[in-house]
Parts: sequence; structure tokens; C-alpha cells
Amino acid sequence: MKESKTVEESMVEQVHLLMPNHINGSGRLFGGQLLEWIDVVGAITAKRHAECNTTTAAIDNLQFKAGAFINDTIVLIGD
Repeated sequence: MKESKTVEESMVEQVHLLMPNHINGSGRLFGGQLLEWIDVVGAITAKRHAECNTTTAAIDNLQFKAGAFINDTIVLIGD
């Protein structure tokens, strides 16, 4: 039987500096780009926790609360 893990053992932190290729025609971060980054962080977190490959089956809800702009720093944490 495997030992249980702590949250810290599966934690992932990813940092992005928004560059021109991340920005849409309205001058804000592409929502799809953010979703891709979220999916990668979630996948790595799940893989570390489960110790096997995982697949995103669904995302229940995603709401964009504020815009992100060129030169902003985005920090994503999966735990």
C-alpha cells in the first residue's frame, strides 16, 4: 500500500510574463492561453499526486474576473 502524500509533495507553481504573443486584439491576455496554462498546471499536479498519467475530463466553471495585460506576471499554483 502506498503512503499518503501531503499537498506540498504534489504542488506546482508556474510563472508567466505576458508577452505580445499572449495578447489578443483588445490588449488583454487570450482566455484560451490562460486555460492552456491552467490545464498544464492541473495535469502536472495530478500526475505528481497520482504517480501516473492523467487526463482532464472536464472543467466545471471558469470566470475571468479581470483582464491581464502585456508585462503583467501571472502566477498559477496547483495544490
